[in-house]
Amino acid sequence: MQQNSDNLDVLTFLNFLNDNFLNYCRNKSVLEIGCFDGDITEWVMKNNPSKLTLFEASEIPVKNVKQKFPSATVIHGDMHEDLNKVGKVDVALVLGVIYHSHIPLHVLEELVNCCNPTTIIIDNMSPCFMWRHETTNLPGMRVVVGNKKTCNIVINIDDDIMIQAMFNLGYELTTQKEYPAGTHRSGHLIFHFQKYD
Repeated sequence: MQQNSDNLDVLTFLNFLNDNFLNYCRNKSVLEIGCFDGDITEWVMKNNPSKLTLFEASEIPVKNVKQKFPSATVIHGDMHEDLNKVGKVDVALVLGVIYHSHIPLHVLEELVNCCNPTTIIIDNMSPCFMWRHETTNLPGMRVVVGNKKTCNIVINIDDDIMIQAMFNLGYELTTQKEYPAGTHRSGHLIFHFQKYD
């Protein structure tokens, strides 16, 4: 019974994403940061992106998505340091990752400066300004590429800080929606930013 409920939760979540946000990927070059095992990627592919770049820090999922999506460019890298490997894209998906960063504003700056997307879709699952302990390289936590030392602390920014930071970077908020009730992200917001300059 639990498995069917979990499958329904994921399907509701993915349908919501597709109906409200992934349509911006249609015929565009797309970067998905933190693709992990490609659940969202499958739905991005349904929107026929002209080019798809998958960016993931965890080694095993990188191998899996390379096999699963052979037409995609897959980059094994750290969103804090390696976005310069991507190049210009039309759409950037930053889903399920920004709240695993120790320097989230830096990630937003790197994304804009290195990839120059026209559209950015981002969610913020911990929408209050705070810090918390997060042990690196555990499942569902921040992944560090290589043997680099890390502080094992992440800093979460609230929605207002993120919106202001994106505005200062040249993006206006055009849409924000709450994830559907009953899904694993319910009660949290997802944002669509569009370049205004």
